[in-house]
Amino acid sequence: MTALASTSRPDQPLTIDSIAVQADRLVLRVSLAADAPHFMDASLAARLDAQRPSLKAHACVNDTGPTFGSVMSTTAIPHVLEHLILDEQVRADTAPDAVPFSGITIWLDEGAGLAHIEVSYFDDLTALEAVQTAAACLNDLLRR
Repeated sequence: MTALASTSRPDQPLTIDSIAVQADRLVLRVSLAADAPHFMDASLAARLDAQRPSLKAHACVNDTGPTFGSVMSTTAIPHVLEHLILDEQVRADTAPDAVPFSGITIWLDEGAGLAHIEVSYFDDLTALEAVQTAAACLNDLLRR
């Protein structure tokens, strides 16, 4: 396992505090700024959908429906990051025969905005780049 320190700036709504590269997944600890939303709303979801329409079709285990679109307008911001990371990896298309990616997001401390995210990967460097791109996309969305 390789652990990487944060490269995020502290003035961002979402910060990646750490990334551990394991044999089959990346494990992230993320934090939200005190003034950042912890959950999506209809406006954020509409803007995200305009940028990444493919997210709605992601398979997602939740209490509302079978896809991420079922919860996109009410889900936790770290859960959005999980799906953006997975989406970036699919866009990179480095996996042979479309290896299915999966992830999980768990609040460590919802009130403090601390979350744990795990995402599978095929290529660790592609996955790390996906983390950076996804975090930048989400921070841009949250700053508007």
